[in-house]
Amino acid sequence: MRLLGAARLGLGLGLVAGAQPLLQLLGTDRRSAAAVAWGVRMAGARDAALGAGVLTAGRGDVTRWLVAGLFCDAADAAFLAQAARRGAAPLPALAGAGAALGGAAAGVLTLRAIRG
Repeated sequence: MRLLGAARLGLGLGLVAGAQPLLQLLGTDRRSAAAVAWGVRMAGARDAALGAGVLTAGRGDVTRWLVAGLFCDAADAAFLAQAARRGAAPLPALAGAGAALGGAAAGVLTLRAIRG
């Protein structure tokens, strides 16, 4: 559980700090990456907050943070896949969708472990 919180916090901070280079790595041209980097930073700030919530929550409250993260990851995966399918995001954005699905799966596994 702490590992998941720390990973989400670190990922979020990384997205905030490196939004434009990440977008360019995924195939977005420089100008477009600069124009939409704010959205990646916003998502990164959200992930950092969710990770910090998991790390600082008491035993009973951590479930709420994990469920919130699970829903965010599922939505991220759906929206990234939809954007890639429509051509609104470069095809490598599907890697982001896959990563978001991985985050959702980690959340489910962690919730199952907590509930026993």
